[in-house]
Amino acid sequence: MRGLQDAGYEFCFFDEIEKILPRESRCLLRHDVDVDVGAAFQLAKVEMSLGVHSTFFLMLRSPVYNLMARHNHQAVLEILAMGHNIGLHYDAGFFIDNKPSHELNINQQAEWLEKEFDVKVHAVSFHQPGMDVLNGLVKTGLRVNTYDKVRLANFAYFSDSNRTLKLSAGSWQPSIDPINISDLDKQNIQLLIHPMWWVYDSSSVENVWNRAIANNFEMFQQQMIATERAYGQKRSIFFIKANE
Repeated sequence: MRGLQDAGYEFCFFDEIEKILPRESRCLLRHDVDVDVGAAFQLAKVEMSLGVHSTFFLMLRSPVYNLMARHNHQAVLEILAMGHNIGLHYDAGFFIDNKPSHELNINQQAEWLEKEFDVKVHAVSFHQPGMDVLNGLVKTGLRVNTYDKVRLANFAYFSDSNRTLKLSAGSWQPSIDPINISDLDKQNIQLLIHPMWWVYDSSSVENVWNRAIANNFEMFQQQMIATERAYGQKRSIFFIKANE
């Protein structure tokens, strides 16, 4: 992020894209929160300290975290208080046996976020998007689809999925197809960063997953200890592979 700032890039939100001209050195910094709201909160604090603002996309159907849990709800409120935005991270693969109206479900979930956190949701990102999403066949109404090739035609897209991409000034090793800032030539970019890859200091993808799962358990456990006397003493967890 410092590399982008040093190169003259300014960070923007998705409701500003219609006003941005090509090669205006603007960055749509986006975070898909797949697993760990706590990691998102830690990254939000770092970005605030750098004077950077971004959009955190939150799932209502995450298999790992619950936005209605006390600690996650409070973390999102604090992320917003830092000057960041939130969007909807939509799991289109949730409906396996039927073909629902994704536009209706997207609108319902986005409205829930708006009411829960008293904020406007301007954009939708898709969890593990299929070709129907990438080809523009799933509609998001007035909200920006982060994969919309038309509305985001002025923005080159970069992602850190599974730690396989980095900024040339970054620190991930190994790196595949790194972004060379000097080659961007002021081109606007949309940069997707998954918080858990950057918050946990670990040498392997597997260990990052373990840390994220353990962090969710610790947050759950804190509430249990505070509110459920029958829970008893604090637990510790550790991980082994299923075949070991």
